[in-house]
Amino acid sequence: MSIARPGIGLLLDGATPGLGGALGRLIGFHHARLGGAAAAERHLAVATEALVEAHAAGHACLPLDELAASAGLGAAALRRVLLASPVVLAVRADGQAVEAASTADAGPAIAPGERVAPPPDRPLVLDDHGRLYLARHFDSELRLAVALHALAGEADPVAPPMPAGAGAALPAGVTGDLFAELLPPPAQAPAGTSPAATGAVSALVDRLFHGLRPNPAQRAAVERVLAQRLVVITGGPGTGKTTTVARCIAAVLEAEPDTRVLLAAPTGKAAARMNEALASQLALLPADLVARRRHLPPARTVHALLGLVPGKADAIRHHAGRPLDADLVVIDEVSMLGLTLARRLADAVRPGARLVLLGDPDQLASVETGLVLAELAAGDAPPLPQAIARLAAGQRFAADSPVGRLAAALRSGKATAVLDALALPGGGAPVSLDPRPLGDTALARELLPLFDTTLAELARPDCAPAAALAAFERARVLCAVHDGPRGTRALNAALGRLVARRLADAGRADAALAGDWPHGRPLLVTRNDPGTGLANGDVGLVLHGEDGPRAWFRLGDELRDFAVTRLPACETAWALSIHKAQGSEFDRVEIVLPPPVEGAAQRLLARELIYTAVTRARRELRLWADPALLAACVGRVTRRHSGLADRLRALAACGSAPASALVDASGMTAADLRD
Repeated sequence: MSIARPGIGLLLDGATPGLGGALGRLIGFHHARLGGAAAAERHLAVATEALVEAHAAGHACLPLDELAASAGLGAAALRRVLLASPVVLAVRADGQAVEAASTADAGPAIAPGERVAPPPDRPLVLDDHGRLYLARHFDSELRLAVALHALAGEADPVAPPMPAGAGAALPAGVTGDLFAELLPPPAQAPAGTSPAATGAVSALVDRLFHGLRPNPAQRAAVERVLAQRLVVITGGPGTGKTTTVARCIAAVLEAEPDTRVLLAAPTGKAAARMNEALASQLALLPADLVARRRHLPPARTVHALLGLVPGKADAIRHHAGRPLDADLVVIDEVSMLGLTLARRLADAVRPGARLVLLGDPDQLASVETGLVLAELAAGDAPPLPQAIARLAAGQRFAADSPVGRLAAALRSGKATAVLDALALPGGGAPVSLDPRPLGDTALARELLPLFDTTLAELARPDCAPAAALAAFERARVLCAVHDGPRGTRALNAALGRLVARRLADAGRADAALAGDWPHGRPLLVTRNDPGTGLANGDVGLVLHGEDGPRAWFRLGDELRDFAVTRLPACETAWALSIHKAQGSEFDRVEIVLPPPVEGAAQRLLARELIYTAVTRARRELRLWADPALLAACVGRVTRRHSGLADRLRALAACGSAPASALVDASGMTAADLRD
């Protein structure tokens, strides 16, 4: 499929709520100019405005049932209006055009059965499930589905060399027939997979997990990465995703030593964490397999991997016409990937390459449009289920630990179980709930001891950057909101004042300096910057020395310092939003919810927000929340409208039949959509 062409549809890409009304009127005008019925113009304008608002809230589309009320029509009547409009393209779930209105100005209608990118003069798309899209969002969704379906269905059997005596010294029951139990039966196995190849794969997996006790899903993931092009590894924090993917990488490198590997994550912090976690896991492999690490470049952000230019939405180095120079692409924290970025990534994976995706579908969805990982994890149409390995057993914290019990209670969705898992403050419990409705200054005083170790390092006359950064990375305050009471802005300001006073009392007068760069200010980078190599999500500290203030960051294994005048956009990071903490983990976490609120703001406080915050903690956490508000959050799950799962099902149903045959067999026309 071609990259979307310039036109009115381009104006709708990334549209913000403030532009919804103007763009709605533009669509209505476009409809009228092409000869559409005058009575429909207002309905189209209102529907477009609602779509833009929905996009800003993360929805890829809207069902007609929800749009109908805004447009002042019943769903059936709105469907007829849309199908009669020359600005609407009607499609089946697999992306094939049904038919579209034709006018002299708009050109001929799209031929039924043709699967194409929506043309620039048809900025709205209506599918056969009654969902209306802005054209570019539909195009992204369809292209992602087509790419993932192709990857999932593409076999790549390899037969790694069988080492002499492999498995001979391993405990009984570890080797043998497990491979046959975890993959589809022989009739469904990739063509050319021989018993000898199966035995070699099983022996290699035994070596990779030697000394560990992998669960079946972990073994399955490694075996699958040797047999197919797409593997999706899902699981909560500490379930062994990194352990598993490290062995996936080692398995591919053992089978195909010249494999070119690329690693990435959505943010700089997540990429740094990926580097650390993979390095520690690869070091545990047998000596001959550890040597394969030389093939691994450091993880980068997905934006850097693709060569996306900051501030230029369509400027990209790698795409379908210029794919990534890699045989294996591994992406961590995929729950943070929005629809458009996921589509761009899938486009850039070259034919024949492998793609491995990791993430936790129970975490917060991307701040961008879509719910990509959750829909993939719920995939039920072949060949996608064969690509998914679901990990369940926790390793960051034991399932029966206080943090583990709280995480399990949150996944259950039972508010009583969540409240039961939280102890009241004062008893020294590692997991507790503090319901006191403290204001920002009083709350900041309660939170300040979290940073005692960091402040001790910052107070030293010879403050060491490595020690200060290491101390700061052990603890964090996580807030549910940015603005208003108990939000990141208010708490960062309050904590900043307390820190400045405490460090000044300890002899560091430079901590109380006016301006943006006092000694000890923690920084969160909020924009990728190729010039410095800093990425969105990187965390550093401002430290004063003989040369004045310098910003120190740990980038991979290297400590680097920058003049503060060279830094990209940053914000203070004593308190982070829960969204921006994704991909991080800390020994101790303080989670702060706002006071009870009403209306739209409360709908943002949902179960996955609390779950994401809780699962950032390795050992201890305290939750500052009104119990009734917390219970309401646990019962609220974010829903986003999307058709990705239906696209994947439709593509699976199509198989390899030609598009024209599929349309003839369906007998579907636009009249069917009107009923």
